Amino acid sequence: MTAPIAHCQRDTGVLRISGEDRLNFLHRLLTADVATLGRGTSRQCLLLDTKGRVQALMKMTATGDAIVSFANKRAIETVVTTLQRYVLGADVAFEVSEAAVVGLRGPKLDDLISRTELPDDSVVACDGDLAQIACPAPEAVRDGLVAAGAAEVDGEAWRVARVMACEPAHDAEITGAEFPQELGLVDAVDFEKGCYLGQETVARIHYRGQVNRLLATVRADHRLDVGGDLLDGDSPVGRISSAAGMSSGGSIALALLSRAAAAPGAVLVDETGGQVEVVANVETRSGTTNGPSDP
Repeated sequence: MTAPIAHCQRDTGVLRISGEDRLNFLHRLLTADVATLGRGTSRQCLLLDTKGRVQALMKMTATGDAIVSFANKRAIETVVTTLQRYVLGADVAFEVSEAAVVGLRGPKLDDLISRTELPDDSVVACDGDLAQIACPAPEAVRDGLVAAGAAEVDGEAWRVARVMACEPAHDAEITGAEFPQELGLVDAVDFEKGCYLGQETVARIHYRGQVNRLLATVRADHRLDVGGDLLDGDSPVGRISSAAGMSSGGSIALALLSRAAAAPGAVLVDETGGQVEVVANVETRSGTTNGPSDP
């Protein structure tokens, strides 16, 4: 069994949301069921715009007196600016934490974390095979996780794992123009709850139709570069948004492709004429989690 990997996520920030009305307030605006989020439990959720496009992907965990949200640092700015418009008379307060974040990916993370000595003021958000720990001393926490059995990795290796899992990240796949279904983030949407920002569009897609684009993982025997177009014959079908080199050679990348072009096994070409194979898309992947990742 592959050991979990640990990485200090420099571009991930922590937002603390407190106040007596925090649960109901967030429940009314975000896509997840925040109202039932119990102490010590975690849930991923989205902030959408009024047209249903993803503005922020967050992992939230409940503490005794607050909701702690992990997200890309620039996305946190968007979250605070947007949510403050709706506070009105609600008892809700926002505080951007100075804590740093250590990310974990792999099997049996709860067991690994339980065997690691963490600072008393750490906050853990664990959901399946992805976890994040907010703490004042990330290097020390990372070293503790490594001593408990994790493998330390650099940013490139962490990106490879994210791309292989077909997971979107801010400033790459999440630009503010994508629907949750395009990015494979439907697990962050509770379709049974009441209203939230962007609900009408997202619910209509879910119950009555499908999206025309899907995030997909592609690979090639040559280098793939962010921003490069992918073509089916002479027709552009998508653009590379994240790319990483593989230790075995070649490249792996993410691209938002037209639905027809995103079929696993499809062979596309890049701007150099090199062949690019579709490995999986967000509707065909298995055994992965849609959680927040190192941006």
